[in-house]
Amino acid sequence: MAATPPLTEEHIEEEWVDILYTHWKDFLWSPARTHGEIRWKAFRSYMCKEELEKRFGSEMIRTRKLPEDEEGATPALNNR
Repeated sequence: MAATPPLTEEHIEEEWVDILYTHWKDFLWSPARTHGEIRWKAFRSYMCKEELEKRFGSEMIRTRKLPEDEEGATPALNNR
């Protein structure tokens, strides 16, 4: 009969979770029957022109029509 190795326990000193509330209309995922089948997830993100340019480059700003470019549009509010 072979001797079994002793069991060891991992002791975790500290754990934390960063919780960020996201409204259900601002969150999308691929069609799936169960959570394990989800292939992608997407979150809506509100950015000003400067943030868009920093993240995607100035070419994207010049070639896209932004909500604030439309007359009477409010940049922070989109129709849901």
